[in-house]
Amino acid sequence: DWHILPVNSNAGSDENTQKIILTAAPKVDITNYLEIFNEAGLKVTNLETETVALGRSLLPIDDTTVMIIDIGGTTTNMLIFAGGVPTLIRHTDTGGTTIDYNIANAMNISVDRAEEFKRSVGLGPEERSAHPAARAIKFVIDNMVLSEVQRLITALTDTDTKPISRIILSGGCVNIKGIAEYFNQNLQIETIIGDPWKKVTHPAELSDDLEKIRSQMTVAVGLALKYFV
Repeated sequence: DWHILPVNSNAGSDENTQKIILTAAPKVDITNYLEIFNEAGLKVTNLETETVALGRSLLPIDDTTVMIIDIGGTTTNMLIFAGGVPTLIRHTDTGGTTIDYNIANAMNISVDRAEEFKRSVGLGPEERSAHPAARAIKFVIDNMVLSEVQRLITALTDTDTKPISRIILSGGCVNIKGIAEYFNQNLQIETIIGDPWKKVTHPAELSDDLEKIRSQMTVAVGLALKYFV
């Protein structure tokens, strides 16, 4: 699918050019999803990429430039939005599983035990930074995530887009202790944990339970908000 961007998003381009958003997905994936929902007796009204859903659930309503870093189990998606429009995107095959295996190898423990260390030790203050699990986490974050983020930020400087004002973290790995502070310190850009529930009204008694799963619900909430935002 494609969509022509508004003229006011075309700053810096000459009058003979037009910026568009182009999105695509493998037909085999689309067919598989349609077959699953058909077997379930459900009617599919729309199909969207994760990029669109992430932006809808996490982005502020303004014209700032924001980066969303979604660190999942096996992949990391880095998305730069300018005024709500995706501008630059990068994907890597690095995620929470990569960190788990690196901890397991460093400490000679099982992957399940490594995941426990990932959550309890994290990237916290100096008293935990010497822990072998902390060093293993830091190695993956520094060399496989932050390095790619830096490349994307560098690529942004070659465009007419405003500098990034905020980074929003999403995905299961945001549960690593101190990860937002670590990104903030290394990138010198305000970094927060994304909250998909901020645009959703819910009973107060559900707040604690929703807080526990917010990092895993970002895409689902973004899809559900399509007809409401």
